Amino acid sequence: MVRGARRAAWRTLPAAMQDLLSSLIGVPAVILLAGGLGIIAVTLLSRVRRRPDRPPIRWAHLVFGVGLTGAGTLLLQLDVALIGVH
Repeated sequence: MVRGARRAAWRTLPAAMQDLLSSLIGVPAVILLAGGLGIIAVTLLSRVRRRPDRPPIRWAHLVFGVGLTGAGTLLLQLDVALIGVH
């Protein structure tokens, strides 16, 4: 078989289908990424600016935010690797 003769199925899809698949993967990825960064920021901010009447947010929320950010990053990488940028 000649090198490069076999193309991936998603590379031969029409542009509209590639855009649809990219948005189906990319939109949840950006939501996860933004949500994770927001949870990280709020957790750290609640630790820095403590109020005497409220306890700070638990450190477990920081771990949750890092997990969401990591999942969003992996999904974005998957989107770029599979669908590509055009």
